[in-house]
This record gives sequence, C-alpha cells and structure tokens, in this order.
Amino acid sequence: MQYTIFLLLVPISLALSAGVLAYALRRNKTPEILALIVLTMAVSGWLTFNSFELIAVTPEMTLFWAKVTYLFIGITPVAWLAFALQYTGTRVRAGPSAFWFFGLIPLITVLLLWFSPDEHLVWRSYVFYPVNGMLALYVEYGPWFYVHIANAYAVVIVGAAVIVLNHFRSQQLYRGQSRWLLIGALTPVFVNLTYVSRLVPGLRKDFTPIGFALSGLAFAMGIFWHRLFDVQPIARATLVDSMRDCVITLDGQNRVLDLNPAAVALFSRLGLVAPIDSYLGTSVLDLVGGWTELAEHLSQGIDEDVDLAVNCNGEQLHYACSTTELAVRRGRKIGRLIVLRDITDRKTAEATLRQQMEQLQISNEQLDAFAHTAAHDLKGPLSIIIGYVEMLGFYLDELTKDEIRQYLGLLNDTGRQMSGIVDSLLLLAQVHRQDSLVVDLLDMETVVADALRRVDSVITGSGAAISMPESWPNVVGYGPWLLEAWVNYLLNAIKYGGSPPSVTLGYECCEIKPAVEAGGEGDCIPGMRFWVRDNGQGLTEDQMTSLFTPFTRFHADTSEGHGLGLSIVHRIIDRLGGQVGVESEVGAGSTFWFTLPTVFAPNNVSE
Repeated sequence: MQYTIFLLLVPISLALSAGVLAYALRRNKTPEILALIVLTMAVSGWLTFNSFELIAVTPEMTLFWAKVTYLFIGITPVAWLAFALQYTGTRVRAGPSAFWFFGLIPLITVLLLWFSPDEHLVWRSYVFYPVNGMLALYVEYGPWFYVHIANAYAVVIVGAAVIVLNHFRSQQLYRGQSRWLLIGALTPVFVNLTYVSRLVPGLRKDFTPIGFALSGLAFAMGIFWHRLFDVQPIARATLVDSMRDCVITLDGQNRVLDLNPAAVALFSRLGLVAPIDSYLGTSVLDLVGGWTELAEHLSQGIDEDVDLAVNCNGEQLHYACSTTELAVRRGRKIGRLIVLRDITDRKTAEATLRQQMEQLQISNEQLDAFAHTAAHDLKGPLSIIIGYVEMLGFYLDELTKDEIRQYLGLLNDTGRQMSGIVDSLLLLAQVHRQDSLVVDLLDMETVVADALRRVDSVITGSGAAISMPESWPNVVGYGPWLLEAWVNYLLNAIKYGGSPPSVTLGYECCEIKPAVEAGGEGDCIPGMRFWVRDNGQGLTEDQMTSLFTPFTRFHADTSEGHGLGLSIVHRIIDRLGGQVGVESEVGAGSTFWFTLPTVFAPNNVSE
C-alpha cells in the first residue's frame, strides 16, 4: 500500500516542483534564484528516478535506477544549503571551498555505489520483493551510508539554522517568509529521519523525496503569500560592505569592533593603519589618531553630526561624520556607529559658489558705479552744455562775436570733459571684462616718456616741476594700461600738489606677495615699486582708506575731476599682479605707488 501511495503522490509532487521551477526560471538569474532552480531540479530528479526504481521489471533495472537516484540525493542537501545562504545573504568565510567539502561525501558515496567492487560500505545487503506488481528494493545500510546521511543532515540543519537566525533577527514581513522556508527545510528532514530510524513499523519505502516536494509547496507559499524574492532581507554583507560611506562600529569603551571596506580603504589611503586586523579590539583613537579633528570629536563622546577635514597627500578631503548610539541596556551604551560620508565635491562646489557670489557682488558694485557716473558726473557737464545752447539760441542776435566765441569755448571744454569721463569709463570696463591678457617685458622709460607727453599741456599750464631718475628698469606688464596708470598718477599729483606743483617720480626694488584673492599662499616674487610724490596738502588716515574706490575725490572745492582715475589705476595694477598704495602726512604731501613683477609668473594677470 505504501508503494502505491508513493506513486500516487509523485505526480502531485512533480507538479509542485514544476510550478516552483517555472516561477524561478522567469525571474532574473540572481544567485538565490539559481540555487532554488538547482534544488528544485534535484528534487524532481530524485522523485522521477525513484519512481523508475519502483516500476522497473527486473532486479538489474531496479538496482540501476536506485544508484542513479543517489546522484540527486547527494545534490539536494548541498543545493538547499546554497539556497539558504544566498537568500539570507550570509557570508561563508571558507568561500566556495565549503561547498566542495559538503559535496565531497555525496560524491564518494556515488563512486562507491557505481565503481567499488565492495559496495557493502554503503549497502550492507539488499533484497528485492514484489509488491502490487512492482519490484521493491529493501536495503540494510553499511557504515559509509551513515557517514553520508550524517553529512546530509548536517548540511540541511546548517541551512535551516541560518534561516532560523534570520527569522528571529528579521522584521515581521521577513519572518513570514522564513517561517515557510523553515517548514520547507524541516519537512524532508523529519520524513527521512522517520524512514532511516525505522520509527514506523513496517515502513519500507523512503518518502524523503515527497518531503522535499512538500518543501517546494512551502516555498510556493512564501513566493505567492509573502513575496519571496520580491522583498528579501538585506544582510550585513550587502548593506554595509557595499556602502561607499565609511562605517566604523565601536563598543561601549570606544574599541573598534568592525570596519567596512570603504573605511579600510580610507584609513589605508591616509596612511593611518597597519594591517587592519591589528586595530580590531583596540581604542578607536589608535586608529584615527593621525586625523586630529576626528580623534577629538570621538573622544568627546557627543552624538552629533559634524563636518571634518583631513589632508591626504596634499589634497584636502572633507567628510560628514554621523554618530549614532547603537543601543542602551539598563542605562549603559553598548556601542556607537560612526559613518563618514565624503563631501569633498560638495565643499568644493560651495567654495566655488561663494567665490562666484563674491565676484558677482563686485560686478554689481562696479555696475552701480558705472550707473552712478552716468547719472551724476555726466549729468553736470551735460546740463551746462544744454544751458549754454539754449542761451545762445535765445540771445544769439544780442551777443557779440567775442561773447559767442567765449561760450563756444566753454561748450568745447565741457564736451572734452564729458569725453574724458566716457574714455575713463570705457577703460575701466575694458580692464574689468578682459579675461585673458598677454603681458610682455616692458621698457618703463618709454612708458613714462609717453605719459609725460600726454600731460605736457597740464604741466605747462600749472607750472609744475617734474623730477625723475635718469634710467628706468624693465617690468612685466601691458603697455597701454601702464600708460594710463602713469597718466592718472601724474594728473593727480599736479591737481592736488602745491602752488606751483612739485612732482617727483622714482622706483625701488621690492618683493610682491601673492594676492589675498588667490589664497595668499606661495612664494613672493621679485618686483619694482614705482612712486609719484607731490607737495600737496596731504591726506588723513580716513581719506587714505577710501582713496582707491570709484568716485572718491577730495578737495572738490578746488579741483576738477570725476574720481575715477585712482580706481582705474587700482584695477589695472591688480590685474597685472601688483599692488597699489599711498603714503601721506597732513601738510607734507603724498606719495602714490604701485608695484609690478620683474619676472614672468603664473599669477601675473589676475583672473
């Protein structure tokens, strides 16, 4: 009767296995799906060839199919273990070699059955007897069989234990999955144990493959009821080891319990670690002692997020450090989780954004300056021109020729004043927007001579006395801009000088420091300091502070001008890699100076 029941259950069991197999074959071929496919095929083979064993008509064929069945009997437990490990994401330290070890005993069993002249090691004896038209095989087991069955039980139980542990560590959804997996794992173990130990009197047929088929039904319940493989638990190996963030696990005494690969890579890159295993169980300060900011933060024991910086081979790296308390037992911390996230790109982007905002602010201020000039400095001369033109149109018939010539001369002077303002604005705009500039080694004597020719009429009209060296050094710069700088300094000295003006030009060697805008870092470069000294009233400290800003003009009651000259000089010299300044004392005149490099350097022209 038991053999008939077995044959009746085989088609049902094969149908269940086929359903599970069909579902698995439609899925993406992930490792756990592949393991389930192998497990289902092994169970199907066990059922199929065990049935052939029963319906065989000769003892030889019965024995043949019984030996074939052992091929699948050996594969099934190993496939189950592989499935359990892959599903839970459990990492095996021994790696693939563990599966070779578990599969070695089934392989020896099959070889002993097929090729050993003394097969009694597996089957001590066997007899054939007819049952309901079938030929059944009853086996007395030899010593090696118990080695084989112990290995099979060990493999299945290890897989079941992995799922049990996962069951109690998982959330409710995963517990529903693992519950059905446990039923599927333990059912064939219980059925086979009943058969091998002869717990049921008269039971001679091994229903273990039916038990594995029932495990397929349990897997199907997990698949369709609890979304097995749609929602799987994520193990530590998948979650932590694959993270790009650095993860450090500490115990209650700040000892290192674990590091993920990203943390190992970071500290190795920083040169802060010997073999990483040597730091496990030691104070975290031994690990991060070379990273001062991180060491101070961890030693304070404050669970808050901070941004930290560290120098790595000359490169500044930035990390966001997040500290989380792992758990509390009876008011005592049992550990902390430190997560370091690389935010270097974000910090670089923020610095670039700040720099662009500062440049935008400067541009806006300069744009406001242009608007101020157009609305204020141009409005005055333009009003004069309009007034004289209207007056000429109204009184033209009453004016003499000399009066007309006088008014036309005033219109001409006012127009030239407006033209000078426009030229200054255009020059300031050119200096501001020109991103690239080709500098050259200039003969300063030629530049100074051209500047004196430009202001010759002013010198003659004011009676100014000019003194200067017999020779001038060469500097690195741009000729047209330096000409404008000298002209503005000379005009400023003559306008605000004494009566008559006495102007002295000169130079001296100096060193030029890197600009603050460029980071203020790097070596000084050799340069020249040129200066123009006058004999005017001099300036106070407050006046010198704002002197080089646009539209600043002192002594407005005695001098003409629009206050753009010195700001133009400042912008020109800054773009050429130098500095400007003034030294003055009230009642003792003023000395305006600028510096320029005498050698070519990458920062000669500021961007």
